[in-house]
Amino acid sequence: MDIRDNPRDDAFANLLTPRVEILNCRELAQAAVRRELVAAGATRRSGELTGLLPLARTLGVTVAEIQRLSGFARQTVYTALNAPPAGGFLERDSERLARLLNIALVAAGHEQTLAELGEALHVKSGALLGPAGLLDRLELAVLTGDVKVANARLAPTDLTTEWLRLHTSSRELGDRTPGFAVYIGVDPAEVHAIDAEISEIVGLGEAAILPRSTAPTVMASPELALTVRATDQRSALRAAQAIWTTLGERLGRDAPMRVTDIHLPPTAPNAPSAVLDAFLEGLTAGQGEELVNRLRGEREGFDGGEPERVLAARCLTLAARELRRELGRSDADRVPVIDDGDDAFTEWTAASGIGLGSATPKSGKIRKPLLAALQLAAERLGPFRGGELGSFKAPGARPQVVREVAPSEDDLIEIARLSAAAITARVSEEDELIARMRTALGTGGQSR
Repeated sequence: MDIRDNPRDDAFANLLTPRVEILNCRELAQAAVRRELVAAGATRRSGELTGLLPLARTLGVTVAEIQRLSGFARQTVYTALNAPPAGGFLERDSERLARLLNIALVAAGHEQTLAELGEALHVKSGALLGPAGLLDRLELAVLTGDVKVANARLAPTDLTTEWLRLHTSSRELGDRTPGFAVYIGVDPAEVHAIDAEISEIVGLGEAAILPRSTAPTVMASPELALTVRATDQRSALRAAQAIWTTLGERLGRDAPMRVTDIHLPPTAPNAPSAVLDAFLEGLTAGQGEELVNRLRGEREGFDGGEPERVLAARCLTLAARELRRELGRSDADRVPVIDDGDDAFTEWTAASGIGLGSATPKSGKIRKPLLAALQLAAERLGPFRGGELGSFKAPGARPQVVREVAPSEDDLIEIARLSAAAITARVSEEDELIARMRTALGTGGQSR
């Protein structure tokens, strides 16, 4: 549901899920904030955590659970929690903050000042005036007092809880974010103690104790089953370890975590591609953990179906366009299109300094790996060596035979690696690098 949707609209009559329907107000607020964490994790943008993490902590959600739900690294979580109070949000943030204000009002159950709400969200109270006004206009809350100062007050209406219950149900029905299934062996003597605590630590019904009788032929002991949203197995295991440590603290013991099995997310194709792996490695070199996780998550969504040669040529096309962008070329979003060795030779000639434009301080850093990639592609991408298609028979001479060539896997890997180096020589913005990765996968919006 959108914040602007009327919860009494007939379209939402059958939306309420049984699990959400029975939650009291505080449990509902906790479930809602957990669903917000899942949604924020799906974007892989740390800016989505502003306001959300402090509210989650206020509602008793542990850092380990935040890490499990969102998939963000522990350091990213603590960096967001320790940041100074936020303010000056863009207009597009108002609806997200309005949802968080709605959650806070449901949890409190009574009128709050914007100063109190700002403290709960770790947001400057003045930045909440816009979101609070939005709730007031939608009749999801009542804004009173001097609305130009921080002591303005926001009170829930009869629609506040109703809307949040429906919104949380819609998130529950629509959330298809895949997760790793991590199975941890537990001491049979601790089954009841763990079962009593785990639902307080892990929400959304994503943890369960499995008795040995579940699969007696493969289970040596009872197991704790966890769903962990993460971009790779290592991140999933770190998140599971954080949950296990928190559980141990509650039980007053320090037993090591014994993973008996781990299953990959069922909807993450992660088709093999040495070319994309090399391209990913080049894009992530020297990058922060959050961006590395975002890029790796994009790579793992590749479902196959395209030859390695095509993928390498696409990576090279992206790199060649980057030089044109740096030189201010208006055709950079569509030219060149490199499909074979001859295309690579043509672009190598242009990129060597003939006809692309004046050099810039950054263009030299782009050119070095790009020219190496283009030269290798001209020689090996095939089906013929670049520049040889125009051979003619001289009068009285034998025709020159143009030999076919084919790239090895190592050739394609090197083209992808050099292409990534050319791209990162110019691009540093996270969203831009994500866009390049998506285009390399064939899921981006740029033309080929």
